[in-house]
Amino acid sequence: MDIFCRSCLVSRLGELLQKKAGERTDSVWPDKHRHVPWVVINDISIESEQMMMDHLSYLICTWYTGDKEIPYCQREEKKKYKMWSLNV
Repeated sequence: MDIFCRSCLVSRLGELLQKKAGERTDSVWPDKHRHVPWVVINDISIESEQMMMDHLSYLICTWYTGDKEIPYCQREEKKKYKMWSLNV
């Protein structure tokens, strides 16, 4: 762990951030968390998405609802269509 993360972890701010994260985790819906880490996207907790933990970038690109496009997601989408067109 780098010095910045470690100093935040043991600071008052770190304590407050962990407390806030714990409160959010305890209040997730519709599925309550059963372990840590637990994926929560857009304040929604879905147990079936937990198996996608190793594919977090896919989850982010799929569930993202913001106004700005994420450059990584745009690149991955282009790759997907390129692969699809090569297989047709």
